[in-house]
Amino acid sequence: MMKRFLMILVMVLWCSNAYAELDVATYLEIKKKNDTQANNLVDSYISGIGSGLFWSNTAAGFQGGKELYCQPTGLALGLDNYVDFLDREIDQQINSGNLDDNNSVGMLILKHLQKVFPCK
Repeated sequence: MMKRFLMILVMVLWCSNAYAELDVATYLEIKKKNDTQANNLVDSYISGIGSGLFWSNTAAGFQGGKELYCQPTGLALGLDNYVDFLDREIDQQINSGNLDDNNSVGMLILKHLQKVFPCK
């Protein structure tokens, strides 16, 4: 199983361009298959998105710019929070009829952060 996974990963990296965005369709497909290795990769990706959004938001605030979202001081967010935010945003997009399978997972996490922690 591990050899097959590594072969697929090498082929994808060898044949693909530098586009590394995770879209909703791929996220939902991986989640449905319940493949531990694939889920670990997705978790790492989502954790990186969360960390990137946090530091981008922090830098914007320090530089006098408008923050993307206003997370309460002292509240730490982790992987479980970001996965929950993503799943909730996907559900909300489905219920409103606005979900596009090509939507970026990162953008949906940001949208939900802005809903949960709006800046006043």
